[in-house]
Amino acid sequence: MRANRDTHIMVVDDKRRGRDALQKMIAREGYRVSMAHDAEMALEIFDSEPANLVITEFRMPGMDGISLLREVKLKGPETEVILISSYVTVESAVQAIREGAYDVIIKPLKRVVVLKAISKACEKQELIRENAGLRAQIQNLRVPSGLIGNSDSLQKINDLIHQVAPTSANVLILGESGTGKQLVAKAIHSLSERTNCSFIKVSCAALPENLLESELFGYERGAFTGAVTRKEGRFFLADRGILFLDEIGDVPVALQAKILRVLQEGEFERLGGNETIKVDVQIIAATN
Repeated sequence: MRANRDTHIMVVDDKRRGRDALQKMIAREGYRVSMAHDAEMALEIFDSEPANLVITEFRMPGMDGISLLREVKLKGPETEVILISSYVTVESAVQAIREGAYDVIIKPLKRVVVLKAISKACEKQELIRENAGLRAQIQNLRVPSGLIGNSDSLQKINDLIHQVAPTSANVLILGESGTGKQLVAKAIHSLSERTNCSFIKVSCAALPENLLESELFGYERGAFTGAVTRKEGRFFLADRGILFLDEIGDVPVALQAKILRVLQEGEFERLGGNETIKVDVQIIAATN
């Protein structure tokens, strides 16, 4: 828990006696206290030194406590606000809570009630800070798409993923089998501008040359025996998205030239066809 002296509490009351009494009560507990005689002055102080907690009179000339509450929440959503008043209707109290007030305390103020409300409000803020810190730590340990760890090597991979993902550059991922190359490819896709478009995977090592060619480029009806209908290839299906070519090193040399044309020109023809098809595909390739 943070020390009381690190917590800035602002007291807002148009009556001097009320301000002074509340200031003395809070200051005895070691809190740092500032005072304002109206909402306008409170907002000026808040602009130069935001408060962790604002304790304000409900009814004041000019801007009232509810209006001040709204302005404080706009300037500092994390700031807690406690309203005090000699008389508050149920409707007014409910409205204050709905507007974001932490508590509403009825006068005459009892020391134990005020200090307990302050303590609980500070505890809430501390929990929010701790939760945000834990989330940040977890985020630092996690690479998108399931890579988790905090080793130096994994952090370097994470940094590279974040550098590459915003670009349209084609990517080659090197690594032994089972080291998570596909996870890295998916991480790049999830962080890229193409995240809402296709992520198409082709395992180049799992298909023979003639079948791999038809899978990549598609074919026209009658292109070969058994081609009874047109079939779209993976390049076509990955248009505006990402095509992941796993084990690119197993692609036959003759087929590499056709893939190179797509990389350089962004175009190809289906097997058995004469129509040139233009595509916008980012290639992520992997090999062991």
